Amino acid sequence: MLLMRCSLLGASAAMMLAAGLSGCGGTCSSEMLASQNAPGGRQARLVRNNCGATSGFSYEVRLSVPGDAPQSGTVVLRFDSNHALDWPQDEAGVVRLSWQGDQRLDVTLARPVRVFKLRDRVNGVTIHFALPRGSEL
Repeated sequence: MLLMRCSLLGASAAMMLAAGLSGCGGTCSSEMLASQNAPGGRQARLVRNNCGATSGFSYEVRLSVPGDAPQSGTVVLRFDSNHALDWPQDEAGVVRLSWQGDQRLDVTLARPVRVFKLRDRVNGVTIHFALPRGSEL
């Protein structure tokens, strides 16, 4: 009887823990840090994603349309600071977005980063990346 009660308590505790952990997994907030408009109306955005205290910030460069929510658009670059101790307070200064007409975007990073996603062509736009030495692909 005692063994059965302990098993039930253990199962309940495990289910509560799993429910608590799964509730933290899907809630990330996105904040637009910088944007640059192309002559034809597209927009390149630098977005910071915050998924809670147990993870660091991640960053994305997105192609979208002005007025869309920060989390909308197509991700062309996803990266983080790779736990750099000298990461600047002004995160927007880490990335420079520069349109060269409607169909070419230059993305220049000032600090080494750890890259998780990189796309050099999206919807007729060619993206050129300048990543500093020490960046991890």
